[in-house]
Amino acid sequence: KVLRRGRWDDPAAVARFEREMRAVGRLRHPHIVQATDAGEADGIAYLVMERLDGRDLARAVREGGPLAPAAAF
Repeated sequence: KVLRRGRWDDPAAVARFEREMRAVGRLRHPHIVQATDAGEADGIAYLVMERLDGRDLARAVREGGPLAPAAAF
């Protein structure tokens, strides 16, 4: 996951991205993707997360409509 170069000019976007990096780095749960690294390279902030097999949420919603709360787990 990256924060695009142009978003670095938006203090709120940078703060939100940094909060997400800290929060995800502290989480350990079988239903949450693990973050393995974070940083900045060439003016682009990044968050490295594990890759999981399967459909992503956007595709699942596109194909089947909104998920019921119980199905979101």
